[in-house]
Amino acid sequence: MMTNATRRLRALILLGLLAASCAAPTTVAPATAVATASTPVTTARSAPPVFPCGRVTALTAPTATAAGAITLGTTTFELAPGSWTNPPPPIAIGTVSCLSGEQNAAGQFLAQAVLVADAVCGTVTAFTAASAAARGSITIMGKRSVNIPVRAGVTLSAAQTSGSQCFSFDFDAAGNTEIVGFAGAVPSAPAAPSPVFAASECTNATTTTRQVIERYLALSTSNNARAVIDCFAKVWRDKHDANPTFADSAAFWSHAGPATNVVITYLDTVNGCDRFGVNAQMATFGTNNAFTVPPFFTVGPEAGRPRIFETGTALVNTSLATTRCQ
Repeated sequence: MMTNATRRLRALILLGLLAASCAAPTTVAPATAVATASTPVTTARSAPPVFPCGRVTALTAPTATAAGAITLGTTTFELAPGSWTNPPPPIAIGTVSCLSGEQNAAGQFLAQAVLVADAVCGTVTAFTAASAAARGSITIMGKRSVNIPVRAGVTLSAAQTSGSQCFSFDFDAAGNTEIVGFAGAVPSAPAAPSPVFAASECTNATTTTRQVIERYLALSTSNNARAVIDCFAKVWRDKHDANPTFADSAAFWSHAGPATNVVITYLDTVNGCDRFGVNAQMATFGTNNAFTVPPFFTVGPEAGRPRIFETGTALVNTSLATTRCQ
């Protein structure tokens, strides 16, 4: 017999709020070497949340059919086949470069390296202070969640490490990125007025796409399955209406427990849909009662009201996104 806990787990998975399994690490296929470091570098394959920026110490460009790899500092990142131009760009050892935050299911990056500025911005979700002798770390949610070391001796205040902030960064002797100072708060737009919802509503004509996500999370203690269902576009409800039904999933979410420490970060707009990353503490599941992997929400208009068209634990490359909001 299926227990209530098992039903709740299945319901949460259906709604796209638990971490999906990542593809197993793969060995990069040999390709033509474009550049290599003069001194051997100890490297390791990396997946998020490592910040994919640093000084180039080795590079094997991908071809149309074979994966490649780039080493930034002491960390190696895989590059998807066909993700670079042919011939590849002339990237020299020592160049300061960064990778796109978008990856395929195997964790391979989908855009070529580019020169970067000296600051990174996002919503701070975790922070460990540096000491005079030891590095600290900071986790920032932008297009995806990344973790960056804080240089030993750098002091950041509590106010500087909460909310949406920007930080200056530099590189250590090995070419790895380190936060070296505070660069100011992320400019924010004025908050939209809070809409008033009918009891059975998650959305209405005055609701913003962000407010739909806020309302959906707030409904986790509502015991109001009808309102939860109203959060989602019909195309998503129909796609996930079996074992359990979408109505059953919505009912379980409506008493899943409170969502606290909610951080919703706008990422981009693709095919008429706004895409957001979400961090939150949840009462009933996840590592330390938090989302194991920060979920992404795709929200757009349906019949004059914004609704959730898709949720997941990975962000699809903009050129590959097939979800379209009406």
